[in-house]
Amino acid sequence: APDTRVPSDACMLRAVIARIATLGPFGGARLSRTRHARRRRIALRGFTRAMGGNARDEDSGWVSLGVGAKELRLENTLPTGQSFRWRETTEGDYVGVIGQRVVSMRQAPDDVLYRVHCRPSSSSASADAAAIADYFNLEVNLTALSKQWAEADERFRRLEPFLPGCRMLRQDPAECLFSFICSSNNHISRIHGMVERLCAEYGTRLEPDDRLLSVRKVTPPKRTPTPKKQKQKRQSEAGLTDENGEERDETGVSRLATSPASSAPPATPTNLSSSLENLGEPLGSFYAFPTTTQLLGATEERLRLLGFGYRAKFIAGAAAALAAKEDGADAYLLSLREKTPYREAQAALTSLP
Repeated sequence: APDTRVPSDACMLRAVIARIATLGPFGGARLSRTRHARRRRIALRGFTRAMGGNARDEDSGWVSLGVGAKELRLENTLPTGQSFRWRETTEGDYVGVIGQRVVSMRQAPDDVLYRVHCRPSSSSASADAAAIADYFNLEVNLTALSKQWAEADERFRRLEPFLPGCRMLRQDPAECLFSFICSSNNHISRIHGMVERLCAEYGTRLEPDDRLLSVRKVTPPKRTPTPKKQKQKRQSEAGLTDENGEERDETGVSRLATSPASSAPPATPTNLSSSLENLGEPLGSFYAFPTTTQLLGATEERLRLLGFGYRAKFIAGAAAALAAKEDGADAYLLSLREKTPYREAQAALTSLP
């Protein structure tokens, strides 16, 4: 009899096809071929330096997860809109939070390496591999499923070679639920910011070891100006507005230009900003995702002040509804994942505020 605790093969196939179609044929979050090649080169160089061919390097702390590239590729899994807790480093690695662990992940030629920077006080290093394997859902044989789906669906067969090792994560149910609420009518970088603010405001601060002090995250690329910004620029160049979009008077001077400083010429462009971007940014602080109990302290008013907009009432409402469950929020969400048939679990989740 089929296992009713997980989606059917057809449902999983549709989900994976949707994921691949959303990402595009050349990589996660519509990454270019050039950027993918750059990431692979960085990862390979870092692997050679840190590991020297060994499965474990005691000095650097990198440990082999023992999973091939066909089963897991980090660049096709972590930055693709499933989880919003990962930061890409200038070395091509990823640093993120799994439960109460701060973890670095590195892609090797046919393996994935990890390094744990802090863990729960009640846990030990021997439990790290199991926690990480569970997060990446490594009990599921992706190679076998991909072969089965390719035989059943022509579109999947055409797209799958472009995204090897693209896995669906097995996140903490509460983290997955509230991150999904943040994703409503949103884009990845903004969702990432919302999730980080939620963690910083209500989660538990984590203290990673000193090995992350010198690590820097990739600076986000500059966005293409919106049509409104482009219009303002054209108007400014035509002398109709100033550089801030403010109207000019009949003399051509901005109506807000009331001080001599406003007429100062703009600074001469240099390559300094691009050089700083190449150096990256500090990783910042790390927080565990807040528990449902911790989120009970979140009010709609406070969440709106933090920039969550209309999503604020759904976050606060869902936390209150889950806390009212007979066996508690955590037990209820785990029962939906472990014991409840897929369609029933879907209906239960959509009944939340």
